[in-house]
Amino acid sequence: LDLTTVYQKGKSIGCRVGKSGKDTLAFKLGLMKDDIIQQINGIPVTDITSRVLIYDHIIQKKIGDEISVKLD
Repeated sequence: LDLTTVYQKGKSIGCRVGKSGKDTLAFKLGLMKDDIIQQINGIPVTDITSRVLIYDHIIQKKIGDEISVKLD
């Protein structure tokens, strides 16, 4: 995914989706360019520690499992 950290008043509030053309993972996941991901499965994506936690959580999922994403 093409993601960059988004800051508001000097504080990270999430990750902005960059490229989302038809052949990208973002597009296949239903994400649009400039969407801001704030949480995944209730975990904020505001720092490296939480992003690693999200990654560890997601790689344990099986095909067909649901993942919730909060966008701004």
